[in-house]
Amino acid sequence: MNVNGNQYVQQFLTTVQGNQVYNDAVPYGVQIQEAQVADGEPYWRVIGVHHLLPAENEGALTVLVEALDEVGNRVRQGRVFAASTWEGRHEPPDVKALDKVSSDPMGCDFPLGAGATYSVWMKGEHGESNDPSDRVAGFHTRHNDEAPGNTWGHHSFYVVFQRSRKGPSVLDQGAMLRAARGLRDEQIGGGSPFAVYARDHNLGAPVTPEFSAGGFRARGYIGGVVFAPLANVADVAHVLW
Repeated sequence: MNVNGNQYVQQFLTTVQGNQVYNDAVPYGVQIQEAQVADGEPYWRVIGVHHLLPAENEGALTVLVEALDEVGNRVRQGRVFAASTWEGRHEPPDVKALDKVSSDPMGCDFPLGAGATYSVWMKGEHGESNDPSDRVAGFHTRHNDEAPGNTWGHHSFYVVFQRSRKGPSVLDQGAMLRAARGLRDEQIGGGSPFAVYARDHNLGAPVTPEFSAGGFRARGYIGGVVFAPLANVADVAHVLW
């Protein structure tokens, strides 16, 4: 095989920055099934899928799997594992460590049998792990002859996963601001004498819990320290920091 993994990784990373995923294997029936995780949760994201060209494949029949960390560095030396299975299989999936040497274009590979249709996904730091992961499905070799290197029963694919955090499909700055303002209002809300006094004097949100010291009950706010004598907690005042 003659695959320039570095070239494809950089292409995939560039594409995913625009919130797109590179997949030139769609005409071959290969689809990405997204992991079901909440926004902000870690998972393995597919950033690229490539059907090898005849000159790259050289008659092979396999899925090459690569994994990147959050900043785009390859994860090798057996520190993560991937899995593969085929449609209709009842046994546990095949699990492999990504332990190829750095000069290889992939971390591991899964052979493709001519009569089956396969899927691959990431497992995590251990073979028994079950990290949330996108899954790439629809791999098979039952495609027409193209040129020497890609013939019926001899097709291969290259898949790159990246450790990521789930984000919304569309960024919504307005939603972010509404959430922030709601938390702000919650912080400065309430009907206690200190809370009412701080709002009336525009002292902002609290920055300390309530505490007692020197015969006073007090609480720190952004704009100053609100306090009252323990003997007369209704006599509220404040002092600047």
